[in-house]
Amino acid sequence: TTYTPSEVQMYLLDFGSEALKIFKQSPSVGDVVFLNETEKINRLFEMLQKEIKERTAILSDYNGDYNLYMNSTDKKMPMIVVTINNYEALIANYETEYEDILLNLTREGIKYGIVFIISATSATVTFAHSGRTDSKGGHYDRQSGGYHYHHGYPAHSHSDGECPYEEEEDED
Repeated sequence: TTYTPSEVQMYLLDFGSEALKIFKQSPSVGDVVFLNETEKINRLFEMLQKEIKERTAILSDYNGDYNLYMNSTDKKMPMIVVTINNYEALIANYETEYEDILLNLTREGIKYGIVFIISATSATVTFAHSGRTDSKGGHYDRQSGGYHYHHGYPAHSHSDGECPYEEEEDED
């Protein structure tokens, strides 16, 4: 199936080989952005945040549900697809500026018709960072690539599934 620009709008962030530039002239592609285009990256994230606010208001009568809105009305609201090629490069260069924004956009965007396709070259890529832990209570350190825990203590590993600090507490 072919989609028109009124049905799908794509934004391609290519922080790798710049191979996505071949799609720049495609009718549904709003833009292709490269790693060194800081202002374009900033404008794109600002636009996406603004779009979520606008769609929140529009979709409020539809339980904030993009799909319900699309199935219940004849109005057009294009799905926005954001592709990030080489997520590690984005975080390595712009972590402090965009990590929290990207986390919020990927978490909230889907219900407003904004989806993300993210490629990574490493299996250790994660959205967690200092202060945020996963379901196991730990997170990955982007600089070292290692996984560790905090839960009230300095960063540490759990050898054989055992927390070394819990052993110290048991001895007291």
